[in-house]
Amino acid sequence: MSTAFSLQTGFPQRALRLRRMLFDQVARKLGLLCGTLLLALAPVDLLLAQNQVSLGETVYTQSNGLSLVPAINACSSCHFNNPPPDTNQVTVGAQNSQHPQAANFLARMTAAFGSGGVMTSFNGTAALNPPSASQLNKMFQLVLYIGQFKAPAFKVPSPTVDNLLRMTVRSGATGVKDVYGRIQDDGSGGAAQDTGGLVISNTTANASAVSAAQLAGTATVAYNLSYRSVAGFAGADSFRLTVVNPAAPA
Repeated sequence: MSTAFSLQTGFPQRALRLRRMLFDQVARKLGLLCGTLLLALAPVDLLLAQNQVSLGETVYTQSNGLSLVPAINACSSCHFNNPPPDTNQVTVGAQNSQHPQAANFLARMTAAFGSGGVMTSFNGTAALNPPSASQLNKMFQLVLYIGQFKAPAFKVPSPTVDNLLRMTVRSGATGVKDVYGRIQDDGSGGAAQDTGGLVISNTTANASAVSAAQLAGTATVAYNLSYRSVAGFAGADSFRLTVVNPAAPA
């Protein structure tokens, strides 16, 4: 999926309007297109570069990765045992082939291991009501890893404008917008890969700096887009952001 963000600026402030203008799907390869953003970077020294997909793979492939009682086998022993984006895999039981429904969908994962949840019932494990902070963090890593089997998608499809993708930034200043919350988190779309998951292109001469950063948190992640215009610029600008993973390569 592709989405273009346009931004409207005035003096002394610029109103960034992120417009979704393009929708692309070529076979199974979907890319997200984002537009212009003026973004001020948060203190990077207090944040960690994203490694959650890699950690989620570890949870997925090791025995009892969520520390359940009693212990269970690795997810990969029943579900997909080949890395993404391969979804044409032999699984143990028809239900197990449906696990990409948990792609970037933390609520589905917590429900599955809660009281009466499908995984609690299947495995005969104690319900996580609620999961510990450590288990919740690992569940989030797990859904990001499962999210590598599906292409990312925006919550508001093109060409409709997503009013939550708006910001106001002073001309010549830097602004930051976290767009992770505008990516589908209901199992219908995936998540960015750890490294090179956010790719910016199509910048204009009106921008002096445009960048993207993936920052890991505890049971959360930030997809921060940063934009600064050239000094004195006032008006509309745009750029493209592609959200990349194995199912949606750049």
